[in-house]
Amino acid sequence: MGRPSLATERTEQIVLAACRCVARSGLDGATLEQISAESGLSRGHIRHYVGSRDNLMDLVWVRVSESFLSELSGVTATDPQQQVDQLLDRLFAEEGASVYGMHVGAFLLSGVNHDALRPKLDRTISRIEAVLHTSLERFAPEAAAADRSAVVAGLLRLLLGNAAYLAMSPRRQDGGAARGSADRLLRSLRPGTLVR
Repeated sequence: MGRPSLATERTEQIVLAACRCVARSGLDGATLEQISAESGLSRGHIRHYVGSRDNLMDLVWVRVSESFLSELSGVTATDPQQQVDQLLDRLFAEEGASVYGMHVGAFLLSGVNHDALRPKLDRTISRIEAVLHTSLERFAPEAAAADRSAVVAGLLRLLLGNAAYLAMSPRRQDGGAARGSADRLLRSLRPGTLVR
């Protein structure tokens, strides 16, 4: 197999640099000048390899969302309790524990005001919701479907709130508060169950 093309390498270099800029400065703050400096490539090279800034942000979101969803899909435990614990570990990882957590937070915080990005965020949240529903059906099959749906909604709100909280300042940490709240939500489905 041959060496990857220069275009592929450069595109990857640019997308990774843009990911770092979005995590550090938010969606609006990640300028082409910042991305150029971060990637070591000129603005002209960036436009040549990825097109407009909007095209670049689309590539970044695809990378971030697919990688985050891949982390969730990487949960392979067959025991329902362990599976839910692993999902929560990925959803509510402390800063730096999830490779893409800060990126997701930056997009969620900034993306709600971007008409082009909002539907993409919604699709990603729907996919996370589906993963949670499937896991909770296995975790608490005796619970009413409405109760499982309420817990999924609560977990998603915790996830989005935690992502926004962490994205506001890279130095913030929640000290496990979001994960603890998620554990309490799960115990409501199976009283007496010690989650984690």
